[in-house]
Amino acid sequence: MTTTAYSKDSQLPALRIKHQASGDVYVLKAKQRGINKTVTLTYGKTSLRSKVEVRKQATQDLSLLQLGIHPRQSKQDDKLRTLTLEDAIENMLRLRPLKPQTIQSYRSTLRRNFKAWLDRPIHSITPDECLKRYKAIQAEVEMRGRVKAKANRSGECEAQKAIRTLSSIFSFYLSDTLSNGASLLPKGNPVRLITDKKVRPTFARRKDHLNLSERRKLLSDLQENFNVAHHCQGRTLEFSGAQTDYVMLLLCTGLRRNEPLGLLWENVDFDEGTYTIVNTKNNEWLTIPMTERVRKLFSRRLGEQVNDFVFPSPRNPERAATMSKVIERVAKQSDLRFTAHTLRRTVTTILAELRYTNDEIGRLLNHKPRTQTQEYVVVAADQLRPMLEELEDSLFEPFTATMCESD
Repeated sequence: MTTTAYSKDSQLPALRIKHQASGDVYVLKAKQRGINKTVTLTYGKTSLRSKVEVRKQATQDLSLLQLGIHPRQSKQDDKLRTLTLEDAIENMLRLRPLKPQTIQSYRSTLRRNFKAWLDRPIHSITPDECLKRYKAIQAEVEMRGRVKAKANRSGECEAQKAIRTLSSIFSFYLSDTLSNGASLLPKGNPVRLITDKKVRPTFARRKDHLNLSERRKLLSDLQENFNVAHHCQGRTLEFSGAQTDYVMLLLCTGLRRNEPLGLLWENVDFDEGTYTIVNTKNNEWLTIPMTERVRKLFSRRLGEQVNDFVFPSPRNPERAATMSKVIERVAKQSDLRFTAHTLRRTVTTILAELRYTNDEIGRLLNHKPRTQTQEYVVVAADQLRPMLEELEDSLFEPFTATMCESD
């Protein structure tokens, strides 16, 4: 058995030179206070580092070992102590299983509202600063006047979203500790002060939906758009057939704005008469039966297929459409104020008027079950069919039966 040869340093006995065939290296061997174990630290080859430089580093490491601190732990502690808000954001987004859209929302919200804090260590951000920034965000948005007050004060939604997102970053690091057991955030989550002082008003839930006269106006305009897209080849299109069909699908199902956009043709089954929404808010797939109107809608989209998406991007053949301004433009054309979620609430309201229960409506809207028993209930697509057919009867009753139905 070959014995490893060492040479002790003349000034620092714990520092040695380890002789080996691949080249001599500097090594520190010393005991860490509090544990009965020798710690070995390697500093690299003697040909690459000066003895003066290594002695200086070894002296610092010996001081830490005498305090009961492992030098490597000390470096990790330094890294934690200097962890900036921006690095904390990116670390959390890398480790947590979030959707791309959620990641984008986190980044844009935090960088938009906490730009001046991104280079600061997270432990240096105080509760009072969080409270003042929350109030400042609300005032800044209100002063810009770009967002009109609706159910809540202008700027309140942005301020609460920003501070809620910031809080999630701090919560992610609450259990992180230094090598001596001290918490990285000794005072806890600084955003907690806002909750403790109860300065955030309770959101007034938006209850807007389209009443009968508004639905008639919208459907009349959608019919006009449909006619132009499919029967008037010479006229300038304000809305494409895909855009009209997109709005119609939202109105006939109550789907969220992004859910139809990720729909792939592989998830549309004409034989079974169903289609499956995979990109859902709660990550639970939703299989919906096709009504006759929706079947014809999909047939039209299939006739214009350019890629794997039911609603493809007109600019990039590899991606889905964004439909970012479609609802806004349709609302302006109809001289109405509504969003995609207004259409979702409209569907809910109509179904409630048709005496469907909250549980039945929740299944169509893909709401998460509230009880363990509901978790075990598997809803077959055909169970939703009567509900969707009655919804369409109520929506299109004032119009001809074939509205927006041509193949």
